[in-house]
Formats: sequence, structure tokens, C-alpha cells
Amino acid sequence: HLLIDPASFRNLEILQNQRTAGHQGSLFAAVDQTLTPMGRRLLKNWLSYPLIEKAVIESRHEGVAELHADLVKRSEIRRLLRNLPDLARLTARIGLQVAGPWHLLQLRQVLQVIPELKSAAEELQAPITRETISELDPLPELVDLIGSAICEAPPANPAEGGYIQAGFNRELDELRSISRNAKEVVSAMEKRERESSGITSL
Repeated sequence: HLLIDPASFRNLEILQNQRTAGHQGSLFAAVDQTLTPMGRRLLKNWLSYPLIEKAVIESRHEGVAELHADLVKRSEIRRLLRNLPDLARLTARIGLQVAGPWHLLQLRQVLQVIPELKSAAEELQAPITRETISELDPLPELVDLIGSAICEAPPANPAEGGYIQAGFNRELDELRSISRNAKEVVSAMEKRERESSGITSL
């Protein structure tokens, strides 16, 4: 990467303008057409650390040029990317074991888009695009697991419970049944004990 000293980086107004320290008027603002937080961070990284190897620069340009020339493909891919949750932050939360059930549903949402993205980009030939698409794994087993485990509208507070689907775990279903039908469960227990002990006044 090209090394840029801090003073030059500020003077070039790559990420911020010097007058207000905002994005408006910067190089980043001039070229940013990203739709996702991941894309926005990647573009900032690319501008902050410019490439110096000609072959790698040309490969990136080839990928951009192909998408720029194909309005239909570009529009389809942008439609799929629009409003996607921040995958990097989701995976970080899951890795740190601080994710809530709604984070898992967002992860499933991202994974469900991947097959459509691969299909939309299958005719693109630029090596950088082919490589990127080949690395996308939709993890269908994980999508199915989340779909069968987490209810579609989990409570805002996980401590309230109720976010695991009925039928996913037999023991949990039994405990829920006991919780909902406590009187009936106790009555059934009393009946069984009276019959087994022979104490009718139990």
C-alpha cells in the first residue's frame, strides 16, 4: 500500500474536509455509492490505503468497469444489497456470545440473500468478481437451524423467554406446558400418588 503521512492525508481530504471535518467535500463523499455498512467501511479502507501494484489495481478497475457497463446486473446486485444488516458486527456479537435472538434472525436474512447474489453475478467475468462470489457461502444448514430454533418475532428482552420455537426442544416444550398448565399438572400428580399410595385423602 502507499504510505501517506497524517498531514498529507488531511490535506488531501480523503475522508474528511478540512473546514468542518465532515465527509461532505471529501474524496470519499465524491465516490461513495455504497449501500451497506460493510461496503462503506471497505471503501474507506481502500481510499486510506491505496494500492501500488499495477496488476492488482487493474484487476480492481476491471471489476468496477464490468459492473459499470452492465446496468441490469449492477441494479440487481444493488437491489439485493440494499438494507442488508451489518454482517461484520453480527458475527462479532455472535463470536463474543452477546448476540440476542434478533441478531440471529438478521444473520439468517443475510445468508438467505447469498444464493441470489451468486445467481445475479454468475455471468460476470472479472476475476476479482469471480473470486469474491466464489467465497460466499450461504450456509444452508445454519439458515435451517436458525429458522427452526428462533421464532420470527422474538421479545425485545431475551430474559422474557419465548424466543425458541415450539417443537425445537422437547424438554423445553414440557417445561412450557408445565408452566402454562400448572394446576392441571399438580392435579394429575395428586391423582397418581393417591392411586399408588392408596391414601384417598392425600
